[in-house]
Amino acid sequence: MTAFVDVQHHNLYYLVASWQPGFSGQIVDYGVWPDQGQTRVMSQADIRNKFDQKYPGLTMDQQVYRALGDLVSGLAVQSYRLDRGGEQRIEQILVDASDGQLTNAIYQFCREFRQGTKIHPSHGRYVGAKSQPWAQWRRKKGEKVGPHWRLRASEEWPIRHVIYDANWWKTFVHQRLKAPFGGEGTIGIYGLSTDGRKLDPRHHMDLVDQVCRSEYPVKVTALERTVIEWQERPNRPDNHMLDCLVGAAVGGSMCGVEMEGNRSYKRQSTRAKVDFAAAYRQNALKS
Repeated sequence: MTAFVDVQHHNLYYLVASWQPGFSGQIVDYGVWPDQGQTRVMSQADIRNKFDQKYPGLTMDQQVYRALGDLVSGLAVQSYRLDRGGEQRIEQILVDASDGQLTNAIYQFCREFRQGTKIHPSHGRYVGAKSQPWAQWRRKKGEKVGPHWRLRASEEWPIRHVIYDANWWKTFVHQRLKAPFGGEGTIGIYGLSTDGRKLDPRHHMDLVDQVCRSEYPVKVTALERTVIEWQERPNRPDNHMLDCLVGAAVGGSMCGVEMEGNRSYKRQSTRAKVDFAAAYRQNALKS
């Protein structure tokens, strides 16, 4: 189970997902912090309970630090019931640290967080057709490398952060959203309320709007290669939950969930294999 937190200047968005081999996923929780009370609000324009109301008198950095503490501390101890029985907690949390105004506060929080759950600042990179291909990025010493993500040391903070190819992972997630149920590699959304009753599908419409309708893919060819690039729609709808789902999927890959048919991204040994039986027979003939 993984979670992603998208940091805004007035509130946080978060999403929790569970993953299985083959990268089938299930959205099990999502929402906004500070809590909006009885109103289910996902649009930035409709947020009423903001940092200023929850943490008055603090600077923006202090508000973000406090908000992350309140939200992430709750997520780290939350147990989710499994269909097969038992409970499970979140293993990996990623926090978006791409907003330059808030980066220091986010790195400081992640460095000082001490509740057992792994937590890393994260940065989505726009790798387009005209960009340097991801595979050609120079590997730094000590980096952990996975499919279109890298966990590397920070030059300013004593904590590692993850960078990932946002275009590639958005395409990956949308392929799973469109996949028919019944096989590996699909993503679903929880369908029951806390009292066990079925939810009206409209309960998730704001989430669906942000994940499925906020951006669209464009196939772009440049520099002798073709890349699917994701662009915001002209009316710039909220896309925070799309970012959260993508980040949660990156977290799943960091935890070892592999895509069906893909090789492991562990570094392979370059040493040649030795057939000891053949070497023994050859030596026996010489003697």
